[in-house]
Amino acid sequence: MILGTGLGAFVDGMNVDVLIPYSELAGFRSSTAIGHAGELVCGHVDSTPVIALRGRSHCYEGVSRDEITFPVHVLKHLGVKNLIVSCAAGGLSPRFEAGDIMLIDDQVDFLFSPKRDRCCEHRRTVAGRYDEQMKSMVLELSRKLNLRLSVGTYISVTGPNYETRSEMRFYRMLADAIGMSTVPEVAVATELGMRVCGLATITNLCNPDALTIADGEHVVHVASSSEPRFRAIVLELIRRMGNRD
Repeated sequence: MILGTGLGAFVDGMNVDVLIPYSELAGFRSSTAIGHAGELVCGHVDSTPVIALRGRSHCYEGVSRDEITFPVHVLKHLGVKNLIVSCAAGGLSPRFEAGDIMLIDDQVDFLFSPKRDRCCEHRRTVAGRYDEQMKSMVLELSRKLNLRLSVGTYISVTGPNYETRSEMRFYRMLADAIGMSTVPEVAVATELGMRVCGLATITNLCNPDALTIADGEHVVHVASSSEPRFRAIVLELIRRMGNRD
């Protein structure tokens, strides 16, 4: 799984066997973004083996999509079949409140990378990037745990600047939440045959008629406050996937 901004504490719910900083792993780029520890964590949730990436790289850090998605290839070679991705996002939809969790149903790629991923030179048609069975499980678990959960489309932009009022109005026509990550990893994971589930924590509201200040520290604070609810859903999802597989 890939843990986004402010969600790294999830590993406290795992039985950790190995923790390796990205700086000690060939091919891994150390993230410079706030709220990204930059560690590969191997362990278990009950009897289910789990590999967690605490943090990621972003296009705005000056890295290529190949570098961003390299860890996904590593996960594939380590035998990972099911990938849970997470991120912090701005809420474009007016139904959101800060701290909400959104199950990603689909995605829009606005990263405008001039060069696509090498592994995807021979693309196959993918009807949906996010696995329907995993989405159904998450919805069922959120009801069982009595946790508020929305479903929506996620759009990824280059960043690192946040959106202007006019950009917010435009992006609202395309998606429900906006961020600066996730789309490259999901695209490569599905091309590699992995099943993907995506969750976004809504850290700030993108309301063009009532602008609020958003910065990295605020995003980390709100995402961290959402982490216990994120953890509750994901731990149960891992247990259920482990029992099924």
